[in-house]
Amino acid sequence: MNEEQHDWWRDFFTGPAADVVRQLATAEQTSAECEFLIRTLGLEPGERILDVPCGDGRLSLELARRGYISEGVDFATELLNDARTTAAQENLPAEFHQQDMRSFHCDNLFAAAFCFGNSFGYFEDAGNRAFLESVFRALRPGALFILESRLVAESLYPQFQPRRWFPFSDSIMFIDSQLDCASGTLRTEYSFLRDGILDRRRAQFRIHTLRELIELAEVAGLELVDSFGSTDGKSFSLGSPGAYLVLRRPG
Repeated sequence: MNEEQHDWWRDFFTGPAADVVRQLATAEQTSAECEFLIRTLGLEPGERILDVPCGDGRLSLELARRGYISEGVDFATELLNDARTTAAQENLPAEFHQQDMRSFHCDNLFAAAFCFGNSFGYFEDAGNRAFLESVFRALRPGALFILESRLVAESLYPQFQPRRWFPFSDSIMFIDSQLDCASGTLRTEYSFLRDGILDRRRAQFRIHTLRELIELAEVAGLELVDSFGSTDGKSFSLGSPGAYLVLRRPG
């Protein structure tokens, strides 16, 4: 990744970008994803689940409402404050910590963990591997981790659109993307238009094939249990909207 965009995520999720995150998922999507997590992880209420990175706590909070003990890790102050405020207002069993997802500290605490929201691939391979190693350390032996990504090559390439736009309640988001297949890199400029003010931000993501993603997880010590192409349980295949890897810490 070029140096200019190396740490783009540090200040990306503020202002209009944070507002878009808050509006991206519907209540129906949140419910479907939580049901998929509960079903696939096979956990009973009262067990401790890690959400990393958690953003505004959308899934952590819903799991806490259903009786699970949730902890979220993220770097984005604005979104973390949203999560903490909601947890306090509803008196939910959910805590949120501001840490780098590559080096958070909570060893052997969790019965399960997940990474949703298309939040994997922010770093170069060493950084992505460091994240998976942190998840490994956070899990109890035998615990499961579900990794979701819509940036798997088999999902992204068949439906790639260089330019797109999305309307929101008080703004419009334009996306202008470039694929570098040789390096497996997606470079994107996001433009947010609100109240006549244009805000431009750049991001960069590492694209993996499904096999590369599994190998990266295996190097971090995680073993593949299953893979899906959607939360309805369909198998992953070419053109699936995303990948959902079910991984386990052996033991």
